[in-house]
Amino acid sequence: MLYERKNDTVGNLALELAVSSHTIRNDIRVLELEYPIYTKVRAGGGVFILDSSRLQQRWLTVRQRELLMSVCDMLDDKKLRKTNSEEKKAQQERKKVLDIQENHTINRTILIALYKVQIIG
Repeated sequence: MLYERKNDTVGNLALELAVSSHTIRNDIRVLELEYPIYTKVRAGGGVFILDSSRLQQRWLTVRQRELLMSVCDMLDDKKLRKTNSEEKKAQQERKKVLDIQENHTINRTILIALYKVQIIG
């Protein structure tokens, strides 16, 4: 994201990534060792990327990112449908078990009643 913008503030990055400014500063210190980024303090300061830098096309274009996100959304939808389908099957199995238990209770009640009739009758 920083490569697309060329610069940003620590606060904006922290807000966008849902982390603290302290985390962003620590990460920048590590990234500065391998990537052409630097920070500038005071007015107009922030995190910057050297104008001449490139990462050998390691980033996605906006269109590629959109396609990737739509594929992820489709996979999430399929996973949700599968989860819902599995939950429905589990509910059906639980219902079968309850039906069997109910039938067992009814049959037991009938057997007890028949037994009592034989004893009394």
